[in-house]
Amino acid sequence: MTMPGYIPVMGIRQVIESDISGKLHADTVAFGLGDAWYEIDLTEEERAELEASLRRYVDKGRQVGKRRPPKRTRYPKLTPAEREEIRVWGNENGHDPAPYGAIPMPLLAAYYEAHDLDLEARIESDNAKQSDDENDD
Repeated sequence: MTMPGYIPVMGIRQVIESDISGKLHADTVAFGLGDAWYEIDLTEEERAELEASLRRYVDKGRQVGKRRPPKRTRYPKLTPAEREEIRVWGNENGHDPAPYGAIPMPLLAAYYEAHDLDLEARIESDNAKQSDDENDD
């Protein structure tokens, strides 16, 4: 039973699942080979296994600095027009977004779902474009 005037609060929690085993509570691991960088979500045990399998190569190799993989984002790059369209839709659909600043991820996810759009594909596409731009430099 809900008390009058009481609004239940829900939160969103992101749990990363291992790309190898499907187990929960994984972390993203980045590594490079040749000119390519890779990311994979691994549990602590899987990460230790990866590090152990590479150990003999790392021990014999030469470190050439701390190269960083391209920065990946979990949020798409939105144009001002897209942000305005999402805010309008949010207001019309009970989300009450702030009139400025970043669009909250729950609102963005709801907008993409309502419009049958693939948010993950958009994020990956934006990340690929960013990686291409960095490689052109």
